[in-house]
Amino acid sequence: MEFVPGEDLKSSLIRMGPLSAAKAIFIAKQVCEGMVEAHGLGVVHR
Repeated sequence: MEFVPGEDLKSSLIRMGPLSAAKAIFIAKQVCEGMVEAHGLGVVHR
């Protein structure tokens, strides 16, 4: 998997404050899609 530079979620939340429900759902979906892809490749994430 390729490294994508940028701000992490924690730093973004500290800087911008709480997310809207729509933005939180968007991010959660992206995380889930990444976990599905990793699982499909046999990667174990804790």
